[in-house]
Amino acid sequence: MVEVKELLLSTQITAVKVKENTVFIGEGQYLYIHNLDTGEKLAGTRVFQAAAIHGLQIITSLNGSSAIWKALVWGQKSLSIVLFKPAENICMIHTKEKHFEDWIVDAVWEDLCHIIVATAHNTILYVRLIEEPAEYTHPESETVKPEDNCFGKFEIERKEQCSENCILYCGCIVVGSGFHGSAVLLAGTVFSQVLIWGPWGEKNQHGKIIPFHCLSGHQGVLFSINFCPEQDVITTTSDDRTLMIWKIHKQDESNSEVLRYWNCCQITEEHKCYGHGSRVWRSLVLPLCYISVGEDSKVCVWDHNGAMKMSWLGHDGACIWSVDASEDGTKIVTGGGDGSVKSWCLRLGEPQIPEVMIRLPWIRSDYEIKAGTYKTISQNRRDCKKIKNEPETSDLKFDVDVNTDSIIQDSFSEIYNQTGASVNKIKTNSVVAEDFPRCVAILGIDTYLVMLDSGKLYSWNCKSSEWFLVYEDKRLKKYGVMESCPDQHLVALGTLCGSVVILTADVSDHLKIVADEKIVDGKVFALQWLNSEQFLTCGKQGIIMIWSLNVCKGTIERLKTYTLPSCKQRWVSAACYFTIKDNNHLVCGDRAGSIHLYSENSSEPQHSLRSIHGKNGVTSLRNYQGCLYSTGRDGCIRSLTVQETMLQVIMVTRVSNANWIASLITLCGRLLAVCFHDVKLKVWSLEEDRAVIDIECGGGHRSWALQCSEENNKLSFIYIKDTKPYTFTTTFEDKLMPLIKNPVNTRETMCLEVLFQEEDFTYFATGGEDTTIRLHAISSNENEQLKTFNVIRSHISNVRAMCCIEYMDKNLSGCDRGSSKWIVSAGGRAQLKIWKIFFLQSGNDRKEKFPLDLCCREVTSHMLRTGSNKTWKSQEMTYDPETRYMEATAFWFSKEKSLIILASSDGFIRFFEFDNQLERLMFLGSEAWDHCLLKLETLLLLNCCILVSAATDGLLVFWNVQLILDHLANNSDDYGDSQPVPRVSKIASIKAHQSGINSIAITSKSGGFHPDHFIIASGGDDNKIALWKITGHLSNDKIFSISTSHVCDVYGHASQVTGLSWLTPYHLISTSIDQRVTIWKIHKVDDRDNTQFSSYRNQDEIKSKSNHNPFTDHSGNEKLEVLSTNFTGVPDVKGLTVSNITKHITQTKENPRESSLSKRVFLYGVGLQVYDIEINE
Repeated sequence: MVEVKELLLSTQITAVKVKENTVFIGEGQYLYIHNLDTGEKLAGTRVFQAAAIHGLQIITSLNGSSAIWKALVWGQKSLSIVLFKPAENICMIHTKEKHFEDWIVDAVWEDLCHIIVATAHNTILYVRLIEEPAEYTHPESETVKPEDNCFGKFEIERKEQCSENCILYCGCIVVGSGFHGSAVLLAGTVFSQVLIWGPWGEKNQHGKIIPFHCLSGHQGVLFSINFCPEQDVITTTSDDRTLMIWKIHKQDESNSEVLRYWNCCQITEEHKCYGHGSRVWRSLVLPLCYISVGEDSKVCVWDHNGAMKMSWLGHDGACIWSVDASEDGTKIVTGGGDGSVKSWCLRLGEPQIPEVMIRLPWIRSDYEIKAGTYKTISQNRRDCKKIKNEPETSDLKFDVDVNTDSIIQDSFSEIYNQTGASVNKIKTNSVVAEDFPRCVAILGIDTYLVMLDSGKLYSWNCKSSEWFLVYEDKRLKKYGVMESCPDQHLVALGTLCGSVVILTADVSDHLKIVADEKIVDGKVFALQWLNSEQFLTCGKQGIIMIWSLNVCKGTIERLKTYTLPSCKQRWVSAACYFTIKDNNHLVCGDRAGSIHLYSENSSEPQHSLRSIHGKNGVTSLRNYQGCLYSTGRDGCIRSLTVQETMLQVIMVTRVSNANWIASLITLCGRLLAVCFHDVKLKVWSLEEDRAVIDIECGGGHRSWALQCSEENNKLSFIYIKDTKPYTFTTTFEDKLMPLIKNPVNTRETMCLEVLFQEEDFTYFATGGEDTTIRLHAISSNENEQLKTFNVIRSHISNVRAMCCIEYMDKNLSGCDRGSSKWIVSAGGRAQLKIWKIFFLQSGNDRKEKFPLDLCCREVTSHMLRTGSNKTWKSQEMTYDPETRYMEATAFWFSKEKSLIILASSDGFIRFFEFDNQLERLMFLGSEAWDHCLLKLETLLLLNCCILVSAATDGLLVFWNVQLILDHLANNSDDYGDSQPVPRVSKIASIKAHQSGINSIAITSKSGGFHPDHFIIASGGDDNKIALWKITGHLSNDKIFSISTSHVCDVYGHASQVTGLSWLTPYHLISTSIDQRVTIWKIHKVDDRDNTQFSSYRNQDEIKSKSNHNPFTDHSGNEKLEVLSTNFTGVPDVKGLTVSNITKHITQTKENPRESSLSKRVFLYGVGLQVYDIEINE
């Protein structure tokens, strides 16, 4: 007996609907319900057997004093009704799935008992809901009373068809008031037109409805139509990458009758909006704006004039299939092709661009300009201690000729108003800039500091809008460094002569000097705060000094002195303390990209990681939750720890679309990265893998400062651009909206490997077309089933193959390190990488910290074109520059060394040796085949290692690689070119399929089969599953050979078979592009059945003659029998992976249980689905 439990589905989100604070999500065949404010999952159920949900509409029905929400769910050709009780968070199927003859493009409630359905052949169906009282059993064995739930069925009452016979890609049914049957269909055709017609319209001689409006304007097929009766607006999206807005002009404003409204109105094209880079899928009409989403992963917000107000990338490159808004229009929810659901807050009144600071006191001018008015300023303005923004009273306009000879800088060539929008340029008198800002800082909550080149320090108070000259020092002229302490109540100034000045704000927000001492010989190259009481200075020749500040006494005391190793720009760019055994150790990063760890007893570094962040330098170091985080201008965030007095990288995270990581901050318990990319500043959420703030500032090569205040819900940013200071202020709580559902991969998942199995917890890694490797964890806990906790961006192309380095020999399996795994990943551009994945802590702590303590470290990598340390003359020739690795397999042949075998698209099998002690990867050689290789598997037959390869020619080829293993074992200490590596030998081949072989599965060495033979199953593009028996022979001369015999063929899928795996030696699971998951059982047949099938070798003859299974061909003594079939919600299935799970079985006398084996099956493709399968023997 086989029991299949669907544990998890994560695939394309094709429908979302918001009602109150609840989000209804259509994902594959499932309907999930989440809380909008917290993202918590409330309920979920499977609605359809195989169809994917494409649309939802929800109405409220009262049942006594409690409210019940009725969700009308449709997708493909299926329709159903789901009930949800918000008070109890119970979801149940009300009406079983109804199959229609045509594709459904829209469905709406006309009333509680009638439904209107629009189909793809431009027809309207009137469907009546017939209630049938019945008792319902909740999945948690809770019985619901009959009066609380009624099963129902659908009955088609009427069918109306339009006279225009065309295929619809989308439709929008508008239900009017006044009489039954007053619906109108806005139909989007493949001919780029919108047809508007209703069942009550005029009919032609054939009894079909004549449309009364035809809208043309798009240049491609239509994908969605929306209608807003309050604004009399229709919006359409199309294949031509546009959003079109249509305006309905009523003939009679006072007449709202449906017939007259649509018959007599005029519809004109109002706006055509361009902003998307690809097809536009959906749109929304909100009271203040329009929303559009599409294939380019962009969310665009348009005003009512058709101008784009803002846009952002919503799902990291994955297309956005669905969108909806909250009832008050302040939040929108998007569902992406990556399987994630994200919520966004609309703040349309907030300016999305930085504002230039006005009334700069260091600008000397005869007039002060503000939006076209002038004001005379005293000649000694630059000597004022306080400059106040007084309201303007003059409205005089001017037109002053510009003296171009005396202009040094036109500081007001563009004037910005209070909303951030620029006004027209105006002619001004000459504006002479005698001074310019050199660096900026933020002190407190509302104070900005600007240091000028002349040594003056000005402060800007945001509350009073006033400039103050707070400090002036000739030692800061032409050079100065300024840094605020972590809590931003102190600011330190470093001078050219080696003095450090500490300033703080008093009660009246004026600055006062805390300390002023000369502490460095020469100029202060760098100044870094370690905490609120200690700071670091770096002087000439890399001398690092740690200083302690006593605010009360106003003194600075030197604590320790260190030396920075030699480099091109020898000064500290980042520093922090890292706690090791209750002692603080200094960690510094320099401009050469290196990180140094210092001990308390030595001035020299005890360990260094040279150029770990490239040549552009380390930008920040941070101690967070027991780990050391470093950022750099290479676009990477590295997690480090200290093991045995040495720095060790445990994880590398590359931020998407960012080439400069400036710093790390924490907001609302989340770790965020401050990044620069081109001219933009991004605040990136590492947990959610998305940008929460995105503003244009000109780039990071300038002085800037950022401050976050959780108490005031405020993020402030100041920077210098074109010698002018700019500011940007925003709130962040509305931007840190909860991630309702986590993504798996932004594009197709090409490979999946199980890492660890801890009771019911499974840790696994995925690689996909988005070039990322993602680490996940899953459990059967319904509240938190899937957790994605690391996204690794290291591959330059797609990741097509992944495998763990396992032990083939049982004598070596005891050497396996249970808390770590070595992973091989390979893919496009013939790139190979090796990773070490491990837990920071072992034992029971792993379960308690699930899944936050799993880390990944890149060990080494190899590429064919750039690969190893060889000179260009000895580089391996690459005939195809786009060579891809299609499959990988690896195993340990000793305690330290492993053999890695890769299948390539150019037809070569390539062999590598990896040493985990030296962390060295060495290319051994290759073997050519004349077709693209797709799959590899290894098996140990009579203590001889056999490699099985599958290619696009349909052949299974067997190679003897034992000679390579013997050579490596005998030359374990030789890394030179002393002896050539022997070539592998082909020992047998099987023509198993007519074309490409997509999957191979080989039975285990134990469990009912003799150790000298195996059963190999293969699935191919010809929809066939072939089983062959492989037997090994060893002659008296120790010559190894194998023999093959055909077992059976089975045609159990309607498309190419992409995944196979043995659950037991007798049970096989298969999947295909047809999205069917089938479990087979192999068993023996008697001689009469075997004789009957042996005479029918043609597939059609087998189907006609077989009475038991028409899809099975027996040429041996065994056959495959179907045990169960399920439909997966993952489109374009790429493969499957199986892992063992342990479940505790309680046996009683009343309910005895047979022995059972539990398996967890992962299906991956455009998404991920997980099954728990229990096989009772």
